[in-house]
Amino acid sequence: MGRQLIAIVVGLAGGGLAIMLIEALSSLCYPPPEGLTRDDKQALIQFIQGLPVGAFLFVLAAHAGGSGLGGFLSALILRRRGYTSATIVGVLFLIGGILNVLSIPHPVWFTVVDLLLYLPLALLGCRLAPVGAAQRSIPETD
Repeated sequence: MGRQLIAIVVGLAGGGLAIMLIEALSSLCYPPPEGLTRDDKQALIQFIQGLPVGAFLFVLAAHAGGSGLGGFLSALILRRRGYTSATIVGVLFLIGGILNVLSIPHPVWFTVVDLLLYLPLALLGCRLAPVGAAQRSIPETD
């Protein structure tokens, strides 16, 4: 149980870091106006409504990549395909995504695609993790 908790925490931390880095890159390509804060809802809405599709694709890539990396890292830590851990990582990122789209206005297409990406990408990341055959056969409960 302790190793699984560590796998979840590392998956969330690594995935979260990836999301922050990719979104930071997005901010360099599509910089917000000087002085824009989340507190100024009207200015934030205007900024987001004026963004090109490419800016939203950056954010989708960040969320998908972070969730996938989180599932991947959780499997690496467990040294096996820990689908339960990867699912927990994906669900926690999904909850963050839901809170994000509820607090900041986004186009409908973005909201739908974004919320559909988290869980499948976390599971894909777990599936892609290189775990040894001997370790895969260990009968551990997830």
